[in-house]
Amino acid sequence: MAAIVVALTGFLGLSSGAWLAILLQVALIAWATVFNRIQWRWWLLVGLFALAYVVIDIFSNRTPIGVFMSYATFSAHNAYWRGQIFEWGIANVLGSAVKGIPSSMLFGLGMRDWIRPHYMFSGSMDNFWLVMTVRNGVPGFLMVAIGYAYVIARVMRRDFTGDPVLAQIRRAWVFTFLGLTFTLCTVHVWGSVYSFVFFMFGAGVWLIAAEQAQEGSGASDTVEPRMRQTTFSRFAHRPRISRT
Repeated sequence: MAAIVVALTGFLGLSSGAWLAILLQVALIAWATVFNRIQWRWWLLVGLFALAYVVIDIFSNRTPIGVFMSYATFSAHNAYWRGQIFEWGIANVLGSAVKGIPSSMLFGLGMRDWIRPHYMFSGSMDNFWLVMTVRNGVPGFLMVAIGYAYVIARVMRRDFTGDPVLAQIRRAWVFTFLGLTFTLCTVHVWGSVYSFVFFMFGAGVWLIAAEQAQEGSGASDTVEPRMRQTTFSRFAHRPRISRT
């Protein structure tokens, strides 16, 4: 019981970014379960998101991203600060004559500090994708983002209707990285955490070429591996000695 209480309090202590990623994954699981019989359910979901974006853009005096951040964070100050980070981060990439910032689209800033107003005393930039763009430029960002999106899209398009196990593995991996993609918009990762994220990403690439189990196949159909024999092993067969 004590372990459950500790786990629950730790879970409730998560930031808004982690909470939103979890809620996104739960919502995707619920959507897949409720509309399981509708083949085009994911296109319907994409269409609803696009419709919501257009409606908010028409009827709000703020951008849809700004509206989303104001409702998705626990405090208005946090939403405002993230908006400032994104605005000035993009200005460091594209350049801004108003802010007096030169463009660095091609090669980025590297390890140099980014230009920001004096009241932003901290140089922390809580957005992995934005940090990658600011440091490495647009080409560096695109090389990572396109490869990342390409693998996820290829895995999503695989049809494992005949293999429920592979279908569940694919769904779990895709939902994990859709949630993680959103999480990386709210945090920056580096070092061992960066390595772990892309290790888990690479661990699912095999799903692109995975073959479904044949109907009627089972454990009895598995061919036992043939043991390799060598004369240099201490387990090699002893030569037969003929006695006359």
